[in-house]
Amino acid sequence: MFCGRCGTPIPEGGLFCPRCGAKAEVPAQPDPIPAPQVPPADTAAPVPEEPSFPAEPSVTAAPVEQENVSPAPEQPGPFAQGEPVIPQDLSEEPQPQKPKRKSKRLLFAVIAAVLVVALLAGGLVYAFVLRDSDGPLETAFHNTGEQFSALLENCGTLNKILDNVSEIAEDGKGSMLIGASIADSYVSVDVSARYDYDMNKNEAGGEVNISAPGYIPELSVRLYANEDELRLALPELLKDTYSVPLKDFPEKLANSALGELLGVDDELSFSALTQSVSNADLMTSLEDEIQAVTDSVEATETDKKIPGAKGDLTVYSVTVDWDAVGKLMKAYASSAAVSMQFGGSAEDLDEEIDGIIAEIKATKVEVLVGVNKDDCVTAMYLGIGDDTEVLLLFEGKENIWNEVTLLVDGDVAAKGYFEPTKDGFRFEIEADGESLVLECDDRAGELTLSIPYGDSYSIRYDAEDNGAAFYADLPIDGENIPLELHLMPLQKIDRLSGDAIDLLSLSENGLKMILVELYGNLQKFQ
Repeated sequence: MFCGRCGTPIPEGGLFCPRCGAKAEVPAQPDPIPAPQVPPADTAAPVPEEPSFPAEPSVTAAPVEQENVSPAPEQPGPFAQGEPVIPQDLSEEPQPQKPKRKSKRLLFAVIAAVLVVALLAGGLVYAFVLRDSDGPLETAFHNTGEQFSALLENCGTLNKILDNVSEIAEDGKGSMLIGASIADSYVSVDVSARYDYDMNKNEAGGEVNISAPGYIPELSVRLYANEDELRLALPELLKDTYSVPLKDFPEKLANSALGELLGVDDELSFSALTQSVSNADLMTSLEDEIQAVTDSVEATETDKKIPGAKGDLTVYSVTVDWDAVGKLMKAYASSAAVSMQFGGSAEDLDEEIDGIIAEIKATKVEVLVGVNKDDCVTAMYLGIGDDTEVLLLFEGKENIWNEVTLLVDGDVAAKGYFEPTKDGFRFEIEADGESLVLECDDRAGELTLSIPYGDSYSIRYDAEDNGAAFYADLPIDGENIPLELHLMPLQKIDRLSGDAIDLLSLSENGLKMILVELYGNLQKFQ
C-alpha cells in the first residue's frame, strides 16, 4: 500500500504515512482482519510507535474512532523534514468560524451595554432635569437636552408626537388601541384591543374584538376594573354582564361554587395581584418613593479626573441613598411578582432586595459627570468595584451629540453618530465593523431601522387626535403581519352594566345555565 499524498510505501496495517503523516486509506472490511504484522527489524523506513491494539483488533471505516487517534508524534522522528506532521483528515480542522455570527453576537452585546449606560444616563437626567432645582449640574443636563433637541429641529411631526405623549403621561390617563391582521392560506383573523386607563381614579376599561371574515362574525370581550371589582361582558355570547369582587378574592373564590368547580383553594398564586389592584394607594406610595430617591441624589464638585475624557471639565461626583432605592424597589416589585414569578411571598422578596442593596453598598460604586466650558455634560463615568469601568463621551464638534463614544474598561465598545438631515435625522451605532442605522424621514413620517446583514424594518408614524399613531409590518414566520398602535388622551371609560351578576355568588346550577347559554350561542356561529 502506498501513500496517496507522497507515494511512500506504508507497511501493512499502518494507519499513517511514515514520511508525511497522511492518513492511509483503509477500505471498510465486512469481517475482522488479522492483527497487523510488525515489520522486520531491518525495514528501511522506521515506523513511528502506534498505540497498542487489543489481541483481536477490528479495523473498520468508522470515522469517529479514527479521529480520536492522535497520529502526530510530539518528538521529531527520522522521517521529520522540518515541517509539522499533520494527518490529512485533520488538516482541514477546525472549520473557520463564521464571522457573521460572531459579529452579530458582539453587536448585540454592545447594544446591551449601550442600554445599560442609557439607563444610567436616563436616571441622571431624571434626577437633575425633572426635579425642581436649579443647581449647576441640573443646568448642564438641561443644556445637553437642548443640544439633542436641536438635532430634531427638522422633525415637526415627530416632535409633536413626543409632546403629545409627554402630556398624556403627565395627565396619568389615556387610551391605547392595538390592531393586527393575521392571515394564512385559509383564514384571515383581525384582532383589535382597546385599553382605557385613569391612574388618578385607579380604574381601567377595555375591549378586545376578534373576527374572521367568512368564518365567524366579530366577537368582543369587554372589561372594566376598579379597586373593588372586575366586570366582564361578552355581548354576542352572553346576555348578562358578570363581575368578580377583588377584595378578599382568594377566600371568596375558594368558598364559591365556581371555586369548587375549578378545584381551587384560598392559596391562589395570583392572590397578591388582586390585592395590589385593590390597593388604591399603590400609585401614591410609588410616587412618594420615587420622590424620595430623587431627593436623595446629590452632586458634589470634585477634583477627580475622568479617565479618557478630553478638555478642561468640571467634574461632579454623584451619590444616591441606596436605602431609598431599596424602598422604591420594594414598593414597585409588588407581591404579585413574587407569587407569579418566584413562588414566594412579599417578605421573601423584601429579603432578596435587602441582600441586593447590601451587596451594592459593600461594593465600590462611583459615578462621575463631566461638564465642559459651555455648561453641557460631555462625559459620564461609572465604576463598579476595581474591575469594571464604563465611560460615555459626547465628542461632537458642532453638536456634542454628533459623535458619542462608549468605552468599557478602556476599550472602545461602540461609537454613535447622530446627524440631522434635510427631512429628519440619521443615527448610526458602529461596533466591531458592523453598523446599526436608524433613519427618520419626517416628511414621509417613517422611521427605518437597518441592522447588519441586509435586514431592515420600518415604522410609520403620525400625530393624530392629539396623540400618536404607529404602523408597522412585522415579519413573523415568513409573513408580514400588519400592526398598528394608537395612543390618545382618555375620552371615557365604559363601566359596563350597573346590574352585573356576581359570579362568586352563583350556585352550581346557575353556573351550568351560563355554560348552556354560551354553548348554544357558539353553535349559531358554526
